[in-house]
Amino acid sequence: MIRGPEGVPEIDALVGMLRYATGSKGIGGKLRADPKDFIVRERLLDGSIASESFEGGQLSGKGDFLRCVLVKLNVDHFSAIELAAKAMGCRPRDVGFAGIKDKRALTAQFVTFPVSKIRAGGSKARGIGDIKLIPDGFVNEGLHPGSSVGNLFEIRVRGARSDPTSLMRGLAEIGALGGVPNFYGYQRFGTVRPITHIVGGALARGDLRGALMEFLARAFKYEPQDAIMAREELYESGDFAKALSDYPKRLRLERIVLKALKRNPSDPLGAFRRLPHGLRRLFVEAYQSYLFNKVLSGRMLRGLDLKLVEEGDLISPIAADGSPQGEPKPVKDPEAANIDVSEGRACLVIPVFGYGVRLSEGAQGEIEREILEGEGISPRAFYIGVMPEASCAGKYRRALMPIEGLRFERIGEGELKFQFSLPREGYATVVMRELIKPEDPAGQGF
Repeated sequence: MIRGPEGVPEIDALVGMLRYATGSKGIGGKLRADPKDFIVRERLLDGSIASESFEGGQLSGKGDFLRCVLVKLNVDHFSAIELAAKAMGCRPRDVGFAGIKDKRALTAQFVTFPVSKIRAGGSKARGIGDIKLIPDGFVNEGLHPGSSVGNLFEIRVRGARSDPTSLMRGLAEIGALGGVPNFYGYQRFGTVRPITHIVGGALARGDLRGALMEFLARAFKYEPQDAIMAREELYESGDFAKALSDYPKRLRLERIVLKALKRNPSDPLGAFRRLPHGLRRLFVEAYQSYLFNKVLSGRMLRGLDLKLVEEGDLISPIAADGSPQGEPKPVKDPEAANIDVSEGRACLVIPVFGYGVRLSEGAQGEIEREILEGEGISPRAFYIGVMPEASCAGKYRRALMPIEGLRFERIGEGELKFQFSLPREGYATVVMRELIKPEDPAGQGF
């Protein structure tokens, strides 16, 4: 396995995760030998928890929206939303949801549909391919990203080393730190083909054609050979019509773009807009995530604390749901600020670059400006003039991700089951990365 800077795997370096917070050797092993080994259950602000075993019942409540539990197995988010919308007789943009869940997993989450836009009989449970849609009740508001408080995870690791010393040391280090670095996980970028942030970077620089070619033609070794060959041929020839005949049918989104380019090869913007709106924006958000990971890695490489603050850092009050709230302020008095941090009233945050954020000051601000300069962009670049709907104002993200209820049990030789909950936008693979220390993240199910 090729190693990147600081001894992390090559893919970690590619997505900006350049450090570990723990010094333990790692237990090894594999995630998702079966997608059912990775279970995700969404938890909403109102205390509701989605379950894969939910069977429905008498519908309760009144409101303009029908809330359902969406259960999917080994299905990507956008495909599941399209299937759910089709089943209800509405458009994908009408479907409300609180978060994007893993593809290679068994996931349960809530979705909402405007009652006025669903077909008659839409309140009945149904199975559509590898998803199930079970009505839960009527509510007054549709779901949105702020509706979730987080997710519960149940993860099986197979083929782990039997020596318990590394695991216990890793768990102790995570406990002492109070969590793990709040990196955006592999799935934000793609593990088999980590290109979403590369596409987003090209969009932020205004290079539409370059972004399209990254999306269509950049090949990675973990893809099936027929996909690699088709992408390499397109990269060499630039022949969109031939690529359309070469690309496997399963590369559905690429083929949608290729059909548009075949009709009008001089209209990359039109081709991009054939993709779902959420995916177009996701490219830019992935680039933001990559830069955040680099900034967080830079803080760790400089030996700066992930929990306690120093002068110039940004600090935010913590809301009742545990998330940062309000506009963060630069720290002027570290001693006073760290009392609030230690008592759980505030937390260190780092900007996720966008056209509406402020940068940190002090040593942390130096890291942020160095990374922006190295990328050749400014926060203003995240206003995508040619595609405003993909623009991102930016936000602020905790530097340290707290973990609740982290526990494990041995369920067989070399098999462990972990359970824990994370706040919204927290990545379970980032927790497992610290414990497993994968040498080959893609091959080990990350």
